[in-house]
Amino acid sequence: MKKHVVIPFGICLLLIVLSGFFLYWKYKAQVEARKDLLVKYVSETKIKWDAIALHVRELPYIVKPIVGESGMVDADIEKKYQDEISLLEQFYIRNNYFIRGIKVNDRHGDVFNIYRDTNGEFIHDIYKPHSIDILRSEPRIVIENNSISMVNPVFKGKVLAGNA
Repeated sequence: MKKHVVIPFGICLLLIVLSGFFLYWKYKAQVEARKDLLVKYVSETKIKWDAIALHVRELPYIVKPIVGESGMVDADIEKKYQDEISLLEQFYIRNNYFIRGIKVNDRHGDVFNIYRDTNGEFIHDIYKPHSIDILRSEPRIVIENNSISMVNPVFKGKVLAGNA
């Protein structure tokens, strides 16, 4: 082959090989950066999850007086348990970055629900549901409808009184 064809061909081949090495090096750097970012997010998520779990553990102690021997569906529940309800509201305010509502079920099937409306006002909802949730005696995590619920048992003495 002639010299004027071999030299440009060699230069093009060298540029293609060097470009391949450069692209491979950039790809490896990108993969490593994404792995590091993923590890960072996972560790931050674990730290936040542990903080959430720590806060949620205090919830059964707040709702314990509300879950009584008789059902919760009572017109005077907000008067009787005004201090506990204000503690629940404070708990909600302290942890509003991960709480959408607090729901308390008792063994009679009654539900006491606290949440905020779009104006930021607290809504206290007390009702008897159409279907009764099964009470659990151990803490559990329920994932449904793109939300995570942490369910904690509430005991009165050694008797399961409800779930929060």
